[in-house]
Amino acid sequence: MSVHLDNAAGCFPRPNAVREAVAEMLAKGASPGRGFSEAARHATDSVEQARGALAELIGAAPDRVCFLANATDALNAAIHGILDGGRVLTTALEHNSVLRPLRAAATSVDFVPLDARFRVTPDALEAALQDDVRLVVVHHVSNLLGCEQDVRALGRLCRARGVPFLVDAAQSVGILDVDVSDIDMLAFSGHKGLCGPPGVGVLYVAPGIKLRAWRQGGTGGHRSQLPEQPAELPYLLEAGTLNAAGIAGVHAGISHLRGVGMARIRQHHFNLSRRLLAGLVVHPNVTVFNPDPTVGIVAFNIDGWNPLEVARVLDETYGIGVGAGLVCAPEAHRLLGTFPEGAVRVSVSITTTERDVDAFCNAIEQLATPVIYTPD
Repeated sequence: MSVHLDNAAGCFPRPNAVREAVAEMLAKGASPGRGFSEAARHATDSVEQARGALAELIGAAPDRVCFLANATDALNAAIHGILDGGRVLTTALEHNSVLRPLRAAATSVDFVPLDARFRVTPDALEAALQDDVRLVVVHHVSNLLGCEQDVRALGRLCRARGVPFLVDAAQSVGILDVDVSDIDMLAFSGHKGLCGPPGVGVLYVAPGIKLRAWRQGGTGGHRSQLPEQPAELPYLLEAGTLNAAGIAGVHAGISHLRGVGMARIRQHHFNLSRRLLAGLVVHPNVTVFNPDPTVGIVAFNIDGWNPLEVARVLDETYGIGVGAGLVCAPEAHRLLGTFPEGAVRVSVSITTTERDVDAFCNAIEQLATPVIYTPD
C-alpha cells in the first residue's frame, strides 16, 4: 500500500517526531508513578507533561484529564461509570463503542431524530429530553459521514436540564477546535487526529460529574494504603501502569500539530474533502452519502460493486487503502439503507497529499466507468 486513505481508523504515516518520542521513552523511561529511579521519574514527568498539553488543547484542567487504553475504554469508563439502568438518548450515527456499552448499561436507548444534514438540532434534543433521561451521548464528528454536531449548543441544553452530556470526539480532536466548557465528559483516542500511536485513550470529566471506577487496581504511590480505588481524578480511572511510550508519542503528535497550525489543518481537511467529492460526484453510478462533511471523511458506493470488493481492488490493484463495510456504525447504515453491506469510506489526515487524493480519484474513475462490450 502506497496511499493510506483510512485515517478515520488511524493516522498513517505518523510524523517522525512521534516515532522518535516513542523510541526515546522505551529507551530511557521506566513505569510512570512507580519507583524513584531517574528512568521512573522521566516517565512520570513525561506523562504529566502530556496531560498538561492535552488539557490545554481542549480547555480543561489537567487533573480532569484521564489516560485510558483507547477511546473505547474511555467511553466505557464514562458510560458504565455513570449508568446503572435508566433511559439514555443518542443518535443512529454512533460508533459501536457508544452503542454497545449503552445497551449493556441502560434500560432504554432512544435515538434523537436527525435533520437532512444528519445533525441533531437543539429543538429535537429538547423534545426528547424527558425527566427520566439519565445520559445523552453524541459524537462530535461521525466516523462514517464526517458531519459535525454542535456539541456546545447541545451541551448547554443538557446542562440546563441537569442531564450529563458525553461526547465521542474520536474523529475531531486534533482536527477541529474542541472546547469542553459546555461538555460534561469527552472521550477520544491518540492515534487518529493527534497522529499518535495506538493504545492511548483520553477521558475528560467535568467538575461535579461523579463516576464509579471502570476498573480497580494499582495507582503507584498515590493513596496505595487505601483498600479501595482513590476517589479523586485522574487516579479513580487510571488503575494499572500507563502506556508511557504511547502517551509520549501522543504528546509529540500534539506538538507537531501545533507547529502546523490548527487553522491550517482544518483548511487542509476542507480542501481535500472537496477534492475527493469532486472526483466522486462526476460519476452518475457513484452515490455519495454526505456531500457536506466537516472533516475529510467521505462515504460512497458504486452501483454494482460490493464495498468490500471496491476496497480489495483499490488495495491490490492500485495500492490504496480505504475503509469499507459497516465501519462499526451499523445503525448509521440502517439509516442510509446500506445495511448490511455498508459503504466505502475514504478519510484523510494532515499527512495526506493532493497527489494521494488524485490517485484515488483516478482509480475510482476506472472502477466506476462501465465497460461496454462490442462484439467483433
